[in-house]
Amino acid sequence: MQLSFRAREKLFEIGKYESKFFIHAVGIFFWSPNAILNKNLVKYTYICTLENNLYGNISEMSLAEKIRNNEFRPEVYTYPTPRAYLPIKDFSLDKVQFSDDINLYVHIPFCKQICSYCGYLKIIDNSPLIKEIYVDCIIKEMEMYKKIIRTRTIRTLHIGGGTPSLLSPENIRKIIEKIAEINPKLFMTAQEISLEASPETIEYKIFLAYKKAGINRVSIGIQSLDDQEILLCNRKNTSQVSAKAIKLLQKVGFKNVVVDLMIGIQGQTVKSFENTIHKLIKLRPDTIELYAL
Repeated sequence: MQLSFRAREKLFEIGKYESKFFIHAVGIFFWSPNAILNKNLVKYTYICTLENNLYGNISEMSLAEKIRNNEFRPEVYTYPTPRAYLPIKDFSLDKVQFSDDINLYVHIPFCKQICSYCGYLKIIDNSPLIKEIYVDCIIKEMEMYKKIIRTRTIRTLHIGGGTPSLLSPENIRKIIEKIAEINPKLFMTAQEISLEASPETIEYKIFLAYKKAGINRVSIGIQSLDDQEILLCNRKNTSQVSAKAIKLLQKVGFKNVVVDLMIGIQGQTVKSFENTIHKLIKLRPDTIELYAL
């Protein structure tokens, strides 16, 4: 079993050289807030930098100073986390020089509940119609970026959220097939085609259909195997539900079953976290990823 500590903030490393932006370990975000049919939603586009901060050393600021310096920026969707984002004026993808290898990320915002810790774009609307509209908009947006996608080597494709496992296998297949249409080498070059899932959404027949559509990695948001901690997170996956979900994914035969755990949940102790780890080891997932709140 592999234990990996993968900080999502490290997805992007952006350096500025000779007045040009070079993006490494690129993830292209496909998401369409307009598809949610909410006029109040505004799409913010930020390029994030993790190493340079135009506002000085934020870590040494007091809370009052952070507020005065507008550290807490407004966002509709944050990936990486909000503190990694800085606004850049007059930005255009035409000025970006991409490496040959890219990683694609597709955002699916639908959820059944709002988890207490979540800062990502999400919507509590599970009507089939709005899902169809959203997927159609995603596919249209892919057409906008096809010049980039077509000529690059796709190393990973990650469908995240939100809760992507609320989409039908047919919609997941449409997304993957569209990318494969633009870049026919997708299945030869992509080491991972991954889907995020919530434990209570996992059903054998549905995930078997996802696997047939091309998914070979499932990242399941367990967060904790302590039922009280799960309750405080406003989630519904009890330890029993989570354990069953892991076993079902293993039965389907995914190459990589990934379990996400969180550190810093309200009320969590060293002992409760140790108990979660001991229970999880017995379930033998392929990968465990830890995220600190």
